Amino acid sequence: MSQYRFEKFQFNSSNGELSNVENVESTPLQLRYKVSILLKYLIDNSDRVIPKDELLDQLWQQSEYRENSLTQSIRELRKALGDKASEPKFIKTYQQRGYQWVCPFENQTEADQSVNNNQTPHRFKWLSITNMALALVAVMLLVLSFFVVNSTTNDTAQTANRSLLVLPFINQTGNKTMDWLELGLADMVANELASQGSLQVIPPAMANRLFAGSELSWPPLAIDIRALLAKQDIDKALLANVQLHKGQQVLAFQIISQTGGVQQGAMTYTSLTNATNAVANQLLHLLSGQSGSLSVISEEESGANALAKQTLARGLQAAHTTGQMDAFKFFQASHILAPNQTWSAAYMAKSQVLTGSWQEAETNMLALIEDPQQQPSLLAFVHYWLAELAFRRGDQAELTKQIAMAQTLAEQSGKHDILIQVYRLRAQQAWHKMQWQTYQHWIEQASALFPQENDLEMQADRLFYLGNPPAHGPDKSPETHLLLDQERLEKAHNFYQQLGNQPKIADSLFAIAQNYNVAIARRQQALQQAIELYKQLNQPFELATALAYQGFVFIQLKQGKAAQGPLSAAQNISQTLGATALEQTIHFYLAFAQLDQGLDQSSLGRHGQNRTAILGAIADFKSLLPKLALSANQANTLFMLGWAYSDLGQYDQALDYLKQAELNYQELNLSTSLGYSRYSQMRIYLDLADFDAVIALGNANKATTKLEYTYLARAYYEKGLYKKASTTLLNLKQALPTQWQNQDAQRLATYQAATVSQTKTELPAEPVAHGVYCESDWLVEKG
Repeated sequence: MSQYRFEKFQFNSSNGELSNVENVESTPLQLRYKVSILLKYLIDNSDRVIPKDELLDQLWQQSEYRENSLTQSIRELRKALGDKASEPKFIKTYQQRGYQWVCPFENQTEADQSVNNNQTPHRFKWLSITNMALALVAVMLLVLSFFVVNSTTNDTAQTANRSLLVLPFINQTGNKTMDWLELGLADMVANELASQGSLQVIPPAMANRLFAGSELSWPPLAIDIRALLAKQDIDKALLANVQLHKGQQVLAFQIISQTGGVQQGAMTYTSLTNATNAVANQLLHLLSGQSGSLSVISEEESGANALAKQTLARGLQAAHTTGQMDAFKFFQASHILAPNQTWSAAYMAKSQVLTGSWQEAETNMLALIEDPQQQPSLLAFVHYWLAELAFRRGDQAELTKQIAMAQTLAEQSGKHDILIQVYRLRAQQAWHKMQWQTYQHWIEQASALFPQENDLEMQADRLFYLGNPPAHGPDKSPETHLLLDQERLEKAHNFYQQLGNQPKIADSLFAIAQNYNVAIARRQQALQQAIELYKQLNQPFELATALAYQGFVFIQLKQGKAAQGPLSAAQNISQTLGATALEQTIHFYLAFAQLDQGLDQSSLGRHGQNRTAILGAIADFKSLLPKLALSANQANTLFMLGWAYSDLGQYDQALDYLKQAELNYQELNLSTSLGYSRYSQMRIYLDLADFDAVIALGNANKATTKLEYTYLARAYYEKGLYKKASTTLLNLKQALPTQWQNQDAQRLATYQAATVSQTKTELPAEPVAHGVYCESDWLVEKG
């Protein structure tokens, strides 16, 4: 390994340290492992432009996300060097070609430096410090022992490790009441590792989600962990169990490397929760490859602080198992015992957000950020949850403000787990605005830090439109997979059941309920189970969302009356919470449920028109309209008013509303909904026998929906343009093959026969515009 000198920097490739030689008092910057090896590769090959594919092949394992990881690493490296892509001093980008190091440098090997410093290079060895611990017992009334063994030597201490996956600890005490050590202690150790060192630490909760998405069993095998590390481009994983020995708590651990090495050892303390700082310090010392003896940090905590730490660990475990309502009690107790331990207050406020005590949560979080002495990582956490609270309230201005602060603080403090949450919340914000490119940008940013193949929160999104979440249409991101993998979702659900993680069990059930690839009976069962769990967990926002989803499922099944119960319950909850955006969506669906009961559906073998219900729906839609700015909800409300007036035969009013909806859909770039508004107008013109207007609308834009093709073909037929009618239906069959039905084939045969005979026969009416509420309702007929 070598030392490189360039400009004001010195780079040590053996440990990834980047130092400012012009400011000797500055602390060296610890580059992430991938960033470190990228910098070395660029310098070593500075005589040429390095193609991107070469960098990927040489420095990254095969991975779906490795291009994102390379882009993120280049960005991190430029930031560390103060370099700009537009005015490069160090790394020049050649579009469509690759990257080149353009700064002169000097290279000096470590061996040369050792000679120059009159030092002999030596290999660092970990020694038992049990005797040191025994001496400390006498002086400090402290029980401490530590022993580490380096094994499987392909992973030498000289290798810098920049990312660490902390897996939940395994309780091997034989005492079930100590299960709180598994996630509680693991979370605390992960937090200490992140705050003390320069590692990118992936905490246990995220590790669990990664395991669920990768369909791996728990507890994991070393071979599975190593495969997962390689796939996700993570350097190492910490796997540990907690045992009891002579009244002491023993943390037996393995640090498993992606490259095949293992470091293992054990630490013994009277209370591991009181020793998290010492545990993290010793793990970091082992991971860093530093030479010399370890400075032991005392675990001793006075009574109240010691009990507060243990209570905090119990709260962290409860948050991942029995839910935030239980967790809140522990966090509150921890905060009372030790008010100076502000993480307890921060976790308490998070629990209040999730359990619906929004005003109290906001008050507590604002009190935390008023303290100028707070550590940046805690401030990043608090600002993120203030942003999450604003998102749930539908307060876009506050969301924009808080999420920007959370992102800045997370970047400053190196809190990658919070940064990932920030990026994903930004993606959700864009999703709800149907800004697909912005959504994809933030998803890529999150995936570059830590890709998750089965992110339940993103795949089971909480936004509905005409009986479909946006992942399935009608207006969806073209970058989003339309169908979730049913088998993987079921495996994720089973994984969380094994862990006893009730919140994630509820989330996975909700995701299954929204997967249109799953049989309707299973979806309805999963949805009801999710609703019951959200009730037990006291998560009112999630409960209201699930109830609203249940309501829109009933609407899609044309069971408007059944939809009113869950929708009314969801509305009450959202009003109590002050969840404005969700309340408006529910208001829309309540009006839609009433309209469903009023629309004439006799042609579908169902009820006839109920004028009173239609007029009630019109009143509800009109009361909602002034509350809505330009949005999908506003456009949808205008659209529904068009349907209502059309069914009443008041065509002039219906066309006015449908044309307003069309303009809104155009401005919002919602192409499928645009097709809905157009075919609804075309159906009115068919009723009015204004076939030229139908043809003009049908030909004005490329058809995106089945009924646009169907109505256009009928207008051609009525005008005696039989060949054009046949061609239009053939275009439908080619463009939307899964929606082609027997009745379409019969109609095509009629049009083709008329083309030959040049004789028009009377045909039954075309399907009504409100015959289906979503394009996915057009199913392929069997038999």
